[in-house]
Amino acid sequence: MKKVFYAFVLTCSLTYAKLQITTFHANFIQTVTNDQNKTLHYKGELFFKAPNLAKWIYRSPMPKEIYIKNHQVIIIDKALEQVFVKRLDPNFDFQKLLKSAKKITPKHYQAKYNDKLFDIFLKDGILRQIFYVDKLGNKVKIDFLHPKQNLSIDKQVFQFRFNPSWDVIYEQ
Repeated sequence: MKKVFYAFVLTCSLTYAKLQITTFHANFIQTVTNDQNKTLHYKGELFFKAPNLAKWIYRSPMPKEIYIKNHQVIIIDKALEQVFVKRLDPNFDFQKLLKSAKKITPKHYQAKYNDKLFDIFLKDGILRQIFYVDKLGNKVKIDFLHPKQNLSIDKQVFQFRFNPSWDVIYEQ
């Protein structure tokens, strides 16, 4: 879940950066490679709307939906029939993250959050890839396919629903 949070933080931070992203929608491939060079591939779809709405739909290898609104994360795991609810760090400051972002080249930015360095790659001013190393030393790369920026996204996309008989787990 922290991998999703970091990607969300970075996506949100770009909203306020020089890139002027108010909405973002793309399919994605997330590749996680461990220190033994074993790789996992996740595929799905991302919706983002400034300042604080996100929906990650993981389609493979295991379906899962992750909703982020304000400082709350809701993870819906249909296979387990469980919903996880977690608060994000209320002290997180998007502006602080942005001030740390540095333009390396016109297509490459770097931002730092919680001592993690994020490499952000653009093509024609559109977000195409995020790369970082997580706290376990895994290399995480998220490629955005067919991205669309600054187009209208209905807020209904960010409404979540789940079976009321499922377990709801609140994490601290």
